[in-house]
Amino acid sequence: MSLGSIYDAYPNGRPSGLPTDIVDQLVKVKQYQLLTPIEQDIQTEQSRKDNYSSLDSKLVDLYSAADNLDTTSNFLTKTATSSDETVVSADASDNAHEGTYSVTVTNLAKAHHYIIGIDDGDPNTGVTKGISNPDDPSLINDGITISFYHKGVEYSYTTDSQTTLTDLANTISNDDNSVYAQVINIGTEDNPQYALSLLSEDTGTGTNQITTDVSGDTTGVNLSGDLFTGYTTETEDAQLGEDAKLNVNGVDYTRSSNKIDDIIQGVTLNLANTGSSTITVTVNTSDIISKVQSLIDAYNNFDKFMDENASYDLENKQAGPLLGDSIARGAQNNIRDIFSSAVAGTTDNNYQYLSQIGIQFNDDGTLEFDQTAFQNALNSHPDDVAALFTGDNGVATRLKNTLSTYTDTSSGIIPKTIKSIEDKIDDLNEKYTEAQDDVKEYEEQMVKKYSNLEEVVLKYKSIQEQLDSYIDIWKKQK
Repeated sequence: MSLGSIYDAYPNGRPSGLPTDIVDQLVKVKQYQLLTPIEQDIQTEQSRKDNYSSLDSKLVDLYSAADNLDTTSNFLTKTATSSDETVVSADASDNAHEGTYSVTVTNLAKAHHYIIGIDDGDPNTGVTKGISNPDDPSLINDGITISFYHKGVEYSYTTDSQTTLTDLANTISNDDNSVYAQVINIGTEDNPQYALSLLSEDTGTGTNQITTDVSGDTTGVNLSGDLFTGYTTETEDAQLGEDAKLNVNGVDYTRSSNKIDDIIQGVTLNLANTGSSTITVTVNTSDIISKVQSLIDAYNNFDKFMDENASYDLENKQAGPLLGDSIARGAQNNIRDIFSSAVAGTTDNNYQYLSQIGIQFNDDGTLEFDQTAFQNALNSHPDDVAALFTGDNGVATRLKNTLSTYTDTSSGIIPKTIKSIEDKIDDLNEKYTEAQDDVKEYEEQMVKKYSNLEEVVLKYKSIQEQLDSYIDIWKKQK
């Protein structure tokens, strides 16, 4: 039973004749008087905050799009294509020299591969025999030292009574020597023959190979004795290190790696096979067109937001929540002016307006981007196109500066406005809590008031019943 409702105590109605839920009705009226106005104010301020947050989000997106266009290097991004990527592919940096390059690969760089196994007694074959179990230490002689040079540094490893072939491979691989060691089966699945494989992680000749001397003249390793118990050790150069050989525009080159970045300025060649290919280095127009399109899309999203929230809907006769808002309208006017006005300092250039390179406003206020016209302008006068966007007076730079005044998290107009609204909502919430306390106090007062009233009515009814009883007795005695 709710506070103040005593219907169950008076199933036939209150003795006073008042409604059984009189206190509940009075409390609801008080709630409407005290709480409802505050609730409406909170809802109004929350709606304002949401509107400004959405506006801020659209402007931040526009800032990010402009940020990708405010430096000249964005307009000088280069790309390198290959006529046959199965032979060679290429990557270009911004300082790559535009042009066409004929590349013929006659040899790929290879890494030195060295194998240590058991002598099978045939001088005409390589290593074909190994041990039966790479994890059995009894198959490895104790105190054998394996040493070699790689890239001019000597490395040395000595076995003990617990060393297995797997242990030896792991020790060499885990050392910082740029040599990868592993146990390989040079036999068959039914008759495994395990040998030690050493592979240089660097391609090319000389010290990039695994050698017995610091000069890199002799490939191989130095062994202090036979590695395998009861057998003579045999070694083999399974593959000698080789240099890459190629011809670029008629000039022969030799390099130790298949990744070459010092032949064509700003271009890295990735050799994949022997053969011929043509490398073409050009300005990456598709990249810059994509960035400009992102800027146009960001503006049109902002314009759509303004159309939906800062205008008057004649059909539904309803004003948008930001209609007449000075912050929203000011941002829109400033942004439109930047897109439509001439760029200062470009008087002597081929272009002064974005409309001259395919970017212009439609009648409905949206921006239209003619990518073909833009690409033609970019191909003809790339520096003049870049000047429209970059530098202190460029569109991208001006947009960023203007948008920062609205969106900067510490000093921007919109974040400050949102903070002010949040403070107001906090104050309203405090008032709401106080009003709730007032309603509760009022409810307690009404419960007490009407409870006292019922007690008085009950008292007088009891007296009335006694009087009636006395009158009845008097009538009967008369």
